[in-house]
Amino acid sequence: MVASVAYTMLDFTYMRQTFQSKLYRSKRSKRLHRQITIGGVIHNTCMALHKRYYRLYKKHLSPLRLKAHIAKRKKLAKYHW
Repeated sequence: MVASVAYTMLDFTYMRQTFQSKLYRSKRSKRLHRQITIGGVIHNTCMALHKRYYRLYKKHLSPLRLKAHIAKRKKLAKYHW
C-alpha cells in the first residue's frame, strides 16, 4: 500500500526578514555616500550594457568582458570612479 502525502503551501515557503534604516548625511559618512552612489552608477552602466549587448547579438555578456569594459571606463576622465 502506497501512502500519499499531501503538502500545503506552508511547507514550501519561507520567511525573509529585512531591516530598513535611514542613513543621514554627515561628515563621517561622506565617503560611504560616495561609494554607494558610485556603486549605483556602475550597476546601472552594467545593466544598460547587458541590455544593449543582448539586443545586438542575442547573446549574454560574459563576466570577463564586462570586467574588461569596466576597467576601460575607469580610465576615462568622464568616469572618475
